[in-house]
Amino acid sequence: MKKLLLLFMCASLSIGTSAQLKKVTISSAQATSQQSGEDASKAIDGNVNTLWHSQYQGTTFPVTFTASFTSKTHVDVMRYVPRTNGDNGNWLKVEVAYSESKTMNKWETVGTYNLSGSGSYDFQLGEAGFDVARVRFRILEGKGGWASAAEVEAYVVDNTKRDAFAAYFEDDLFTVLKPEVTSSEGIEDEDVKALVDNLLADAEGYKKFRVGEYEPYRHYSSLQSELKTSAPYNQWENPTGIYVKPGDSFYVMVSGIASDMVGLKVKNWVQNENGSTYGLRNGLNKITATTEGNVFVDYYTDNYKNAPNVKVHFINGTVRGYWDQATMTNKDWKEMLAKLPKDNSIIIVRSEHAQLAYPVSAWKEHCPENVDSLMTLYQQVQWAERDILGLNKYGRQTKNRQLYFATTYGFMAATGVGAYCNVNSLGAIMCPDSKRFDFWGVGHEWGHNNQIKGFHWSGCGETTNNIYASWAQLHFTGNRHSLRLEDEWSGVDEYSGMRGGRMQTYFEEAVRKGVQWQLQDGPDYHGATPDKKTVDGIDADGKSIGQVTTTSRNYDHFVKLVPFWQLNLWGTLAGKCPEIIPMVIEGIRNTPNYTSTYNTNGKQQMNWMKLACDSAQINLLPFFEKAGMLKPIKAYIEDYGAGWNIITEKMIDNLKKHVASKGYPDFTEEINYINAHNFQIYRDNKKLSVPTKMGDGCTYSNGKVKVDHKKVQNAVAFETYNAKDSLIRITMYGLGADDAHSFTMVLYPSATEESDASAYIMAVGYDGTRTKIYEKNNFQKGLEANKFYTITSVGKGNALSCGTGTSIDTKGKITWNLARAAKSNSANFVWYLEKRDAKTYLYNPQSNSYFTGTASSKTTELCDKASAPYFEAASVDETKGTYTFSMNGGGQYINSYNATETGLYGGGSGDANNIWTVEEVTTAELSIPNAGYYMACYPFAIELPEGVEANVVSATAKVNYEGTDYQYLGLEKIEGNIVPANMPVVYVGSPAKYKVKLLAEDNTAITTPNILKGTNLKLTGITKGTGMYNPSATEEAGATGMVKVNATANTIPVNRAYLLTTDVDGATEVYFQSSEFVTAISDVEAAASANQKFYELNGMRANKLQKGRIYVTSEGKTILVK
Repeated sequence: MKKLLLLFMCASLSIGTSAQLKKVTISSAQATSQQSGEDASKAIDGNVNTLWHSQYQGTTFPVTFTASFTSKTHVDVMRYVPRTNGDNGNWLKVEVAYSESKTMNKWETVGTYNLSGSGSYDFQLGEAGFDVARVRFRILEGKGGWASAAEVEAYVVDNTKRDAFAAYFEDDLFTVLKPEVTSSEGIEDEDVKALVDNLLADAEGYKKFRVGEYEPYRHYSSLQSELKTSAPYNQWENPTGIYVKPGDSFYVMVSGIASDMVGLKVKNWVQNENGSTYGLRNGLNKITATTEGNVFVDYYTDNYKNAPNVKVHFINGTVRGYWDQATMTNKDWKEMLAKLPKDNSIIIVRSEHAQLAYPVSAWKEHCPENVDSLMTLYQQVQWAERDILGLNKYGRQTKNRQLYFATTYGFMAATGVGAYCNVNSLGAIMCPDSKRFDFWGVGHEWGHNNQIKGFHWSGCGETTNNIYASWAQLHFTGNRHSLRLEDEWSGVDEYSGMRGGRMQTYFEEAVRKGVQWQLQDGPDYHGATPDKKTVDGIDADGKSIGQVTTTSRNYDHFVKLVPFWQLNLWGTLAGKCPEIIPMVIEGIRNTPNYTSTYNTNGKQQMNWMKLACDSAQINLLPFFEKAGMLKPIKAYIEDYGAGWNIITEKMIDNLKKHVASKGYPDFTEEINYINAHNFQIYRDNKKLSVPTKMGDGCTYSNGKVKVDHKKVQNAVAFETYNAKDSLIRITMYGLGADDAHSFTMVLYPSATEESDASAYIMAVGYDGTRTKIYEKNNFQKGLEANKFYTITSVGKGNALSCGTGTSIDTKGKITWNLARAAKSNSANFVWYLEKRDAKTYLYNPQSNSYFTGTASSKTTELCDKASAPYFEAASVDETKGTYTFSMNGGGQYINSYNATETGLYGGGSGDANNIWTVEEVTTAELSIPNAGYYMACYPFAIELPEGVEANVVSATAKVNYEGTDYQYLGLEKIEGNIVPANMPVVYVGSPAKYKVKLLAEDNTAITTPNILKGTNLKLTGITKGTGMYNPSATEEAGATGMVKVNATANTIPVNRAYLLTTDVDGATEVYFQSSEFVTAISDVEAAASANQKFYELNGMRANKLQKGRIYVTSEGKTILVK
């Protein structure tokens, strides 16, 4: 006769000891496969740190493990304990049988069981056990393709304690006292006595939470397998309201267990992430807790439709309670919470499909009263998640919940068991007000758990989960003007910081520019530099092509969401193809071996589009093409699982042929323009209606046209064209709008190039109708590039300057100090509009740096060339020469924050502080003092005026004249009348102020040697008393000018040529002379050093050289001493 074997789960990480079970010795063990040193005997040696393991190489299933007893022995329970180091070989599927004979090959097969692959398992042999000689386990499947066990143990049950309770109770749960029991007097067993006292005092109050009936749930693994989700659903159903601490021993009376596993789990996510599990059997169980936490009845089975409920009594258990929306009220909640200390112990709260595990302290702080409303919000998120998954539509709905729990680490994230939030960040997801509750955050993380294979290829990690989040937010948020895509204040370039700016990026990047999906820029990672990396390459079929070098970077995940969101809005909300996303997901579920059939990211993307067309029975390929999804691509995509996205022209052609073969009709609506604020226009087929008068309802301001929706009705988007009818901008409905979405700020850029300048706007209807609503050529004369300018604030006065505090030290380190001050002749105030790569940059020649800043702040500064943003100058009033400067062509403008500080803010020309008077600088003032000499260095090339010459110092020499050493500088006039930029020279001329012409573009090169140094910025860090830069007149030593050290200065002023004493043999004063004179001096010195003799012209030998006289050397060379 076939005997019944009851299977149930025991401890996962540790096993609570039980006085109810007594160990029975297993005498020997055999296995059909075993690794040397890890034979079957290691599983019965009483040491969990050793193990039996099947052969490392060549394990084939089934693998049989047989436990034998010395003689026929009574056994109630067989326990399997998995290895403690890893999980390879942990049993997944096992068939159990026993034999009453040690020799006869006669086995009673009692069942085949699916295990989870983790945790210990107790196999109970019938209600009263069996007399067995052997027990056989046929492992049909094990983790990693092996079989292993730390221990296999046998037990008999001791019923002494059960009988002690049974003497006083009528029912098998020990909850109803016998009529004659009216007092606990005389009861010796303390546990029995306590239970009797509790029931006599308040039976109903005692039973609340301690006595319950628990239902079976479908096993989360098989549910996950059916739904194809990324993570299993809640593994902690059936909360009991009982709370235990490590070392607590308690008795649990159970009835109703049939042929499916039932156990207990203990868990506190905040205090102990691991938790513990324990097996249950019908009758009395003694459990000793090894971890702290809430107690759950662990009852999962694929037989959930037929399995009976089980009844459980936690005898004298410590009650913490839980809250269930189906059976409890806010009044119950407040009473429960009032009794609990404000600590980190967990309270379980659940709705129909959501379960929360948050600490008491958080409940008391964030939701002390209206838990019912909070759980309604969580249930609404669950509705959205399951609606997208199509669970109701396709009969896959499940009572299994999804879990959200608290942790002490991270922020919010999805895990393999649910989603979590840090205890310090729970406020946003524990607020019962729908206007403040974070629908997106909860939906986003649960959305990760619900991402399905086939809708989760590389690049979708933080994208397709947001379908669920956006669906929940759209339907249930009490703040309807705060949708993540349509209402977030974001964006890039000219729509940076605008409402809806993130979704607007898709309209520009995908629909207008035609950039491939996955490569479309957006606010997140905007302008990021791709990283160069070497990775495993594949072809379009997924075959390896070896190592390849490529580049990759992250792209905005929310921008990538838009086409899926639009398809959902158009199909379901607008009613054009209801539940199209669930249909695609169901198509993926119903495709056998999906990820092996579609084994590359590109194939999965292509098949997604195919399933969408097949589901809708509409040719949606033009929509996908505009979205950038149906375009050839070969790119390495960053994600949690980075990988190649390869789509070829052939793949595209094959999809087009498939759709054409089906005869699907083309759609005629502008699906790529739908959003959550205009879907009603599509749903109700509202025709575009515009005023008869051109421009009515349209107001231009600063590169945008405000279009009033009351005047221009039922437009779903706006297209901006230039004078040559080329589309230069697409604006989404509601960009930059108010909360009521009563207008759209249409992008209407001005430009100094006609091809980039706006000329007119077309309003677009849902059906593709287009009507011109505004016309104005926004071509504006801009500032001419590659010229010098001063830039002075209209609103606050003072001009942009590199700042007097900007300096450079002797090691070349620049200290930048951007500021504004009263405009002067200083080169600090001169800016150069440098044009490169068709963009204009604000360059400050004096500091050799560029203007930059931080958006929406007064943080502006100077930076190097590589870091510099570009600026677009737009004319405000040509007659006054006023302009605005927008950074990177966006909505941030150089702003005169106050009298001296400069910032970057929005507002365009509507803010006077964004308007600047720009004046071209063509000349500079050169002042030559009374000395007739001026040592200078300028950051721009200049053209010399009449009467002024520029000299380099090409040589120096020292001579002893009448007993005194003199150091001379040899001035040599430069050729031509152009002094190159940054060239230090000595200007010579009559004392006066001269106008010199600035040359923006000059390639003059001076090759004459020049020992002068030059600085445009104040030079700091020189040794005090070593700098020479200020000439004076002198007639001494045959010179007409001299320069000597500044004895007190340790800096060199701006725009100076200079020398240091170290350049002139330590001299502290030097004299100007011609280079010929200095060269002659050098010759005299050279001749003297060669022991040559000097003679007067009359042949007499000269014993002393005199100024102004001519001598002849002994070698016959004539020398003039000037």
